Amino acid sequence: MLLPVLLACSAAASAAAASAAAPASPSVSCRASLRIVPLPAGYPAKAQPPATDISAPAPDGSYNWSLAYQLQSMVHHLAETGDPAWGARIVEAADPLLARRDAISPRDGKPYAWLDRSAAVTTPYAWVGYAGHNFAPLMEFARVVAGNPNLGACTYAGATLKQHAARYLAEFNRVLAVHQHELVRRGGESWFVFGRVPSSSAKLDGQELPANMNAAIFTALLHAADAEQVVGEKARAAQKRTWVRQHVRHLTRSVLQRHACGERTCLRWRYATYATRSEDLGHANMVAKFLYDAYEDGYSVRRRDLVAFANTLDSLIDANGRFRGNLLDGDRIQGVTAWIPYAIVYAGLQDSLRQKISRVMAGSSEFAYAGAWLRAEAERAQRMGGVSRG
Repeated sequence: MLLPVLLACSAAASAAAASAAAPASPSVSCRASLRIVPLPAGYPAKAQPPATDISAPAPDGSYNWSLAYQLQSMVHHLAETGDPAWGARIVEAADPLLARRDAISPRDGKPYAWLDRSAAVTTPYAWVGYAGHNFAPLMEFARVVAGNPNLGACTYAGATLKQHAARYLAEFNRVLAVHQHELVRRGGESWFVFGRVPSSSAKLDGQELPANMNAAIFTALLHAADAEQVVGEKARAAQKRTWVRQHVRHLTRSVLQRHACGERTCLRWRYATYATRSEDLGHANMVAKFLYDAYEDGYSVRRRDLVAFANTLDSLIDANGRFRGNLLDGDRIQGVTAWIPYAIVYAGLQDSLRQKISRVMAGSSEFAYAGAWLRAEAERAQRMGGVSRG
């Protein structure tokens, strides 16, 4: 169980609390005492935050999706421990990521997102799904900070964590200002579509974004709405919550496919409306996270759908923690990765899956896994013992 301790926060105290997971902590100072939860004894100590900067564009000009997964793990650590050193690490990683934006907003003439310069497009193009993927953990960071004023008052790099979070929130709203016209609202549902895509291989204009890209942007919207509600931006928050509520309806009615798998019910969906194959495990993480977060936030996601996805994961991982396939239907194809940095939170829903993911964690040094595992274990302890988290 994660039991809290009260620490008068200083850079030294914060570094001591985080040292089990990370190398040297950034210098962060706090005036108030903070309720900091030590990392549990079973924490995967091999998992370390990335020590070097992770580039937003890869060398070939394509997107590098890796940093957002690392950022999300840091956010989980911040939320579960309350240690401001994790907030400082988030800022330390996020600011260089934002500094590399090179897509210019037509509204204010300043960089707002990242251009894909790969061979997949004939001219550089900013995919809103990638912007959503990068901003989702930053919006959750903003939510965590907004909900903990003492934590938000801690200072790093010349500003409070609350000020850093407000800056990220403003930057995300700039993304929405450019792409809001790509939001479709119809029949009480909502989803984003592609704008004019200079694709070299497919006609995507006006097509619904893949489920994972929609999930990424709506996860960012979900957490941004909660942060804005706390800081008094109630009109903005209400608008975002309406969009999220409508996307939950779209996802659960029009995208998710429930099917029998033995005596249980499993969950899967197609990669995109314009694709025939099943979603792959790597991209499924974004949809899984959106469903889980929306459920915890009180949107109309059914718990049995979460259990059904846990059943799907359970069917795809063998007793030794190895993946049987890399698609949700159990098939295996080239070019996609079987990994579960967000989906690990589902381990808390089913004992069989937890045992298998425990084996995955035992052999992994992947920091992107560690945060979701920390959250899953904390929530499982809370359900079993009635212990309040952090």
